[in-house]
Amino acid sequence: MPEDNLCNPMAGVTDLGDGLTVVDIWQGLHANAKAWPVNPYGLASAAQNRTLIDGTDLSVLRALAAYPGAGWSALCTAAGWTSYGAVALSWCQGATLSQVLDAWLASGFSLKPLPEYERPARLLNPTLLPQTRSLSALVEAAQPNAFALCVMIAHSPEPLDFDMSLETLQSVPQPQLAAFFKSRMLQKPVRSPDEDQLIVIWTATVKGTEFDIWEAA
Repeated sequence: MPEDNLCNPMAGVTDLGDGLTVVDIWQGLHANAKAWPVNPYGLASAAQNRTLIDGTDLSVLRALAAYPGAGWSALCTAAGWTSYGAVALSWCQGATLSQVLDAWLASGFSLKPLPEYERPARLLNPTLLPQTRSLSALVEAAQPNAFALCVMIAHSPEPLDFDMSLETLQSVPQPQLAAFFKSRMLQKPVRSPDEDQLIVIWTATVKGTEFDIWEAA
């Protein structure tokens, strides 16, 4: 009789623990991304469903800590990059934020200030991102990449501290960035007249673009 390992169809596959493989992670992330908005487990609320799925995904992503980023990149290059493939790359050994953002952009998946679009950013490895809600600090860390700044804003649900001059905040030419600024400013329960005027300015910047998520509201 042949030895057991010779009969194992998974012989040669990298085992990340408990039989988990990188292919399992790729498939699981994308299956859960589809399930996230629709509550397939029949939980009492959509929020419970999303919390359960997010916790499962984060647990699995941590298994990539010792897996080389180059190996994961090879898998995603062959399969086609997705935003969730980029997210997983952030948890791999040796991966950089620049590589992760390039992979996300290659996927064509847009980032908008809506839960289903922000979700990949929420799953990014926090060690690659500045742990602050100071807008000025995030701007400094992201320079000169506006997309990186949007990702950093989207990564955390915590309120954003608009600690920049009024003149600077008025001059936001990118509709995507203006949309994120507007969404976070709208979260403030109390706003000054100047802050309300900023919302008017940012509304004009996003109007008619894919980032005008309020147009149909």
